[in-house]
Amino acid sequence: MEILPIFVSQSNGIYAIRQDGETLDALEILQDNWSNPEYVYEFFKVNRQLLDQARYRDYTAQEAAIKTLEDAVILFDQLEQYAQSGFESHEQNLSDFFTPLHKNETNLPPYQASKAYGVQIKNSWLRLYAIRLDVNCYIITGGGIKLVNAMQDVPYLAEQLEYLAQAQRYLEENQVLFPEDL
Repeated sequence: MEILPIFVSQSNGIYAIRQDGETLDALEILQDNWSNPEYVYEFFKVNRQLLDQARYRDYTAQEAAIKTLEDAVILFDQLEQYAQSGFESHEQNLSDFFTPLHKNETNLPPYQASKAYGVQIKNSWLRLYAIRLDVNCYIITGGGIKLVNAMQDVPYLAEQLEYLAQAQRYLEENQVLFPEDL
């Protein structure tokens, strides 16, 4: 596992995990997949039953793919905007973009698991998963198209929970407590 700077200034900003054996980091993989019409359409064809069970049942696989492609552009643009805002001022930063993964979590534990689904994206099923290191410092571990209530309900999202746990262990073992430790 390796942590790579993506959009960083003075140790703050966006980092991403690159898993062993991968050539791309987690954010690059998501950007490639979610901007690929064939990949996205095939995802919804294969996972049609999840789309039918979710509140999104009115979407056809093709409509869901188009929405995903459009939402992904917005999501990645907003990610960069919020990081950039955090560099320039502290009025708006990545902590305004990401929320704790678990709704009941009120305190900020070390290596808080977080999620983002974009600001002002209607009914977004896209999720970015990250570890919060500081107010404007997040390490992207992966993401997914979330059509279920609980991530554990489908293997591809359960895998994202494991990536978050692996990243937390890696940071702890390497005593990375602050952005400057990266």
